[in-house]
Amino acid sequence: MNATKEQRILHAKDILQKELLPHLGICPRNERKKAFFIGYMIHKLCNAFLGRIEEDDRDHYGKKRMDLAGSLLGNLYREKFRRFV
Repeated sequence: MNATKEQRILHAKDILQKELLPHLGICPRNERKKAFFIGYMIHKLCNAFLGRIEEDDRDHYGKKRMDLAGSLLGNLYREKFRRFV
């Protein structure tokens, strides 16, 4: 399959929009928001490497928030009911 340069560029943009940081949105208008967020992450990484800020362990079990079964079921019910309606 030989794709033209334009097709490869469109495919790459599509991957970046839908797969890279999807929690910020997958619309083309969110590209700027994603660029700022990547810059923010690089800034924090450089500051931690240089010792300006303390390293953060966000994946530590003590920092996890646990939801109880009742609230999880309530959220699931609301979501499914909204789709049903």
